[in-house]
Amino acid sequence: MYAESINLYLADNHFQSIFIIGGSEGAIIIPALYAKINEKETIKGIISFAGGGLSMYDSGSLLSTSKRTPSGVRKEFAYTIENYDTGIEGWSHSIGVDKYGNVLRWLTSSLEFKPFEYWRNIDIPVLFLHGEKDYNVAVESTRYIQDNLPDKPFEFIYYKDMAHSPSPLPFFHEFQLSRMQNDITKWMRKVQDAG
Repeated sequence: MYAESINLYLADNHFQSIFIIGGSEGAIIIPALYAKINEKETIKGIISFAGGGLSMYDSGSLLSTSKRTPSGVRKEFAYTIENYDTGIEGWSHSIGVDKYGNVLRWLTSSLEFKPFEYWRNIDIPVLFLHGEKDYNVAVESTRYIQDNLPDKPFEFIYYKDMAHSPSPLPFFHEFQLSRMQNDITKWMRKVQDAG
């Protein structure tokens, strides 16, 4: 549905260059979205923030035992992985929710979806941004792409003091957000100048 909307918009509006930006779940699905875009020649680059290449099953498995993950979140990941492993029938077709309020159909699809399979087919510049303290999507998910696709035109920036998004604390939020915006702007200019 997202790709269809983008394709319709691009068919009616002509641009010389486009950058696609996704964060969190948007960053996780962005490589699959790119695969379905008709006018790829106008896409100059992709920016992925807090996404990566691992399935949420693999990311959740890492986070369920990580010391950086708060106790309650660790328990939720462990609960999800354990229940998924037992093969609960009907999760993939249910709009019911688990005890944490996650819709089971969404949960199943996110646990099984492997963004890496799409990233390996992308050959345009991509900027990956990820907080080292992220306990929603494991930073190892982005490092997995970096380690396994070294010949791609991909760049990686890791933020030592950032979690899944810039800190909610006012000063620190502004500092982290400004740093990210500067990194993105500098990278986009470099891509534009090279192309």
